[in-house]
Amino acid sequence: MAKLTSKERKKLPDSAFAVVKMVKDPETGKMKKYRGYPVMDKGHAMAAKARLNQGKNITAKDKKKIVKKANKKIYGKTMKNKNDMNYDEFMDYMKKNGK
Repeated sequence: MAKLTSKERKKLPDSAFAVVKMVKDPETGKMKKYRGYPVMDKGHAMAAKARLNQGKNITAKDKKKIVKKANKKIYGKTMKNKNDMNYDEFMDYMKKNGK
């Protein structure tokens, strides 16, 4: 996985991120676009899944989106029955199946 610079990140389309939403800026109080968890390649998708609990403003619904979009990039498809799992269940599944 290549390091993603700020300049490169800004050039990426919203579709390259697992989470795109409006959030309130704590400093200004204004709404701004949040683009988090880039999943434009397999390495970034795997990193996104590994860092699920490190993000700010990330809800359970966002975590499901991240896992779903990352799985699609890693495995080339959306994996049935895994999309409804929460993060802990997903990690348990991966450990049991040697992945």
